[in-house]
Amino acid sequence: MAIIKIQGTVGSIFQDGKCVKLIEKSTSGDKEYTSRYTAWFDQSPGLSEGDHVNVSGFFSVKQGKPWQDRDGNERQSIDVNVNKARVDTGKGEESQQNTQQSTQQSPPADDPWPATQPASSPATEPDWISQSTPF
Repeated sequence: MAIIKIQGTVGSIFQDGKCVKLIEKSTSGDKEYTSRYTAWFDQSPGLSEGDHVNVSGFFSVKQGKPWQDRDGNERQSIDVNVNKARVDTGKGEESQQNTQQSTQQSPPADDPWPATQPASSPATEPDWISQSTPF
């Protein structure tokens, strides 16, 4: 499943804060475009209408309801959803990277997946594989 990242404004909130309609504006040349998304959260992130947020989650699309444009032409919309959404605040990302780096540098003693050997060392089967593999 693909992951989507959106930088937009909260337009409206439903389902006790778990469903948020997002509006993302962009420009190309002289034209301004508006994209609308529905973000579904497991728990309410505590957002308010008008908040400018970065949201990421799993991308899904379904056919929306038909509608008519200003000229009376029949049009078809597409509903773009962000499932298992989360608000990306930027806070904690640096500390999360530091945690990952320190984990990589010194894995816990009971780590069932020891670090791989460097390419220059001979490829030998570690003792833990022959002891735990049933075949």
